[in-house]
Amino acid sequence: MGSLKVELKPLDTSHTLKMRAYQSLKGSIEAMDLYSHQGEIRIDEREISERLGISRTPVREALILLEHEGFVRTVPRRGVVVVRKTRPEIVDMIIVWAALESMAARLFAAGAPDDEIAALAARLRQPFDGAEAADGIMEIHDAFVGASGCGMIGDLTKNLRVQMRWINRLAGHAADQASGMAALRHAMAEAIGNRDAGLAGALIRDHNLGLAGYIEKSRDFPD
Repeated sequence: MGSLKVELKPLDTSHTLKMRAYQSLKGSIEAMDLYSHQGEIRIDEREISERLGISRTPVREALILLEHEGFVRTVPRRGVVVVRKTRPEIVDMIIVWAALESMAARLFAAGAPDDEIAALAARLRQPFDGAEAADGIMEIHDAFVGASGCGMIGDLTKNLRVQMRWINRLAGHAADQASGMAALRHAMAEAIGNRDAGLAGALIRDHNLGLAGYIEKSRDFPD
């Protein structure tokens, strides 16, 4: 009885290098405090390839992926720059985020297991450090999206989450934003603890729309 012969193509090592470069670059971009940084942030292909110890081809391919995701842009005669959204673009992003996050909150409050409801409510009731306002609101989002039961919300917010963390971090510098976060966390704990899906969705929606209004008036964001 003859054995089945399977044709195997050689492994595409360039693909692996491309994804390694992509993950490294994306991680570095995510770690930036983008909207607090003054001036343009450029990415030098040659420098990146030297630091990663690979050729420029996988670095260039990685940058193409990041450009498709909206994190970088190729500018004639200036090279590749990290994208900083304009004020109207930021407001639009927050409105979309508000819609998706409020639905995730509704789904979480209505359908999450009792232990997950209790665990998040307990965390939200803990003393809150106003200096961590950005991380505090992203913690709520991650819990809602992770247990909402709707994978597409997670897919749609995956890259948007990076932008929102940047935005919340800068907006959190304002005293009124930071102090309001403690009240939001307490109200959210009560809403999800009572499985009040409508209130949970409304709280996070109104918070985000308030953030959009703040950014429309703030001088800290680009026009």
